[in-house]
Amino acid sequence: MGLLTGYRKQKNHPLRYSVFGFVPHINKKKMVGVRAMAMAAVLGMAALASGEDTNEYELKDEVFIVANTIRPSANPTETYHYYTLPFCKPKERQWDDHDLGELLTGNRKIVTDYQVYFGIDVPYGKLCKVSMTPETVNAFSDAIEDDYVFEMYVDNIRLSAMVGQAVQKDAPPGKNVLEQHLNKFAAASTYDYYLNTHVHFDIAYNDADIALGYVDDTEVKSPVPKFIVGVNMSLGGDNKKAGNSEYQYALSDLSKKEASFTYSVKWRKEAAWTWEDRTVKDPLLPEVLEIHWLSIINSFVLVMLLVAFLSIVMFRILKQDVSRYMDPEDGLDINEETGWKLVHADVFRNPPYLVVFCAYVGAGAQLFAMLFGVLALSLLDVFHPTKRGGIMAALAVAYPLTASIGGYRSASLYKQLGGQNWVWNIVACGLVIPGPLLGVFAFLNTVAIWNDSSAALPFGTIMILICLFLLVNVPLTIIGGIAGRNTTSKYNDPPHLVVFTPPSDNDDVGVYQPPCRTNKIPREIPQPPWYKAPWVHVVASGCLPYSAVYIELHHIFAA
Repeated sequence: MGLLTGYRKQKNHPLRYSVFGFVPHINKKKMVGVRAMAMAAVLGMAALASGEDTNEYELKDEVFIVANTIRPSANPTETYHYYTLPFCKPKERQWDDHDLGELLTGNRKIVTDYQVYFGIDVPYGKLCKVSMTPETVNAFSDAIEDDYVFEMYVDNIRLSAMVGQAVQKDAPPGKNVLEQHLNKFAAASTYDYYLNTHVHFDIAYNDADIALGYVDDTEVKSPVPKFIVGVNMSLGGDNKKAGNSEYQYALSDLSKKEASFTYSVKWRKEAAWTWEDRTVKDPLLPEVLEIHWLSIINSFVLVMLLVAFLSIVMFRILKQDVSRYMDPEDGLDINEETGWKLVHADVFRNPPYLVVFCAYVGAGAQLFAMLFGVLALSLLDVFHPTKRGGIMAALAVAYPLTASIGGYRSASLYKQLGGQNWVWNIVACGLVIPGPLLGVFAFLNTVAIWNDSSAALPFGTIMILICLFLLVNVPLTIIGGIAGRNTTSKYNDPPHLVVFTPPSDNDDVGVYQPPCRTNKIPREIPQPPWYKAPWVHVVASGCLPYSAVYIELHHIFAA
């Protein structure tokens, strides 16, 4: 207790604590470089976080229908290219523009052959005819059986619909649809599969013509730009009338050798809708935002449990010492070292793997700076909701931009603790996070390529990430490490044993001084039981935070 009290009273001591760990008091002039590096990282992230531009149209301008991916409805993370299924392929393959975030999230958008023009209704349009070979029928049947959905974009508005539907053979009228769906897994052979071949687009645009007055009995209207404010995609076939030959194709009907894919388009004015309503009126979003009460209650209970556990532990540890301090008449020496105070001369000993320890501290500072910058940009509303992958792109670029902060913090702490191999410290700081991520990425990307998934990153995207690491992350880590090494004073083990001594005017305020001298011979630690082994602590300490986020992860992956 005296040790802690002595430390707190000396406010001007060079040792200070921050979210990045113990840091020395450094001259303000030396901090200019650190602030400049942090400001450059934030400005670099802000340059990436650009909102979505409004696409303005004139009458009869072409509006592209962009196909993206197909996936099982129950697993949004399992995505495949749209033309993995034998849909009507475009005559000339034209990929839509992708940014880095869209490529990282598995989007693979390609322009289709739907002929849609701004303000022009299409009552009934023919797209193409597909030859229904046995391979084609099997591919569509498997997709319908697994409840596959396809995803499209109209003016960057996301749309989704089912590939087809399964209907039980000889089903009695009015039978529960959910019961049919559940029984399908037990007796799939008793179902007929119908492929949806007609798509209807209901597109809303702003009522742009605003009357200004009359000139020679002619109404004059302002040339306000026109843009799309909402899109809804529906299937032509009625789910209650499966098998409608005009809108669906029965895959079990062997007499038809071709399936005709058609579409229709309806345009309508919406005077009250604005550009911002595109996200509010997204047909894939619920009308009423859901509050995840289960996640909130689970997190609250875990916080209460942690507070209770911590209180019990602290009470059991400090109860005896506090009672002795409050009752000095018991005749005991209050300076006697018992309990937790026995290790006061060992707690400030350098860890056995100092390079790895400092590297992880620097990597943690880098991750903290990256997340802080991205969250700050999110609070400033610079990420547009319809800009797919914007946050992912910002994270991918923010990490290398904040490498100087990690290198600085790691090298600074390493020198404070008396480390000598500063080169290995910088190398370890630059690889401690990207190294394991590279191994996980290589495995997952190989699996995605093997399964022909759209989540597999293209070669060009991989080269972009490698260039970001080699040309941005590595140099900034080295620069930050050199700056941290040169602006931090050497390690100094003071001769005093118990409390700090106030620094004088002649002291180097950049020197790291632990509160007390460490013992030359480490205290012997008894062999702990198996349930106190380090690996048990790792698993147990990770269970509580993981259980707090597990329920919310379900909502994230199912979104």
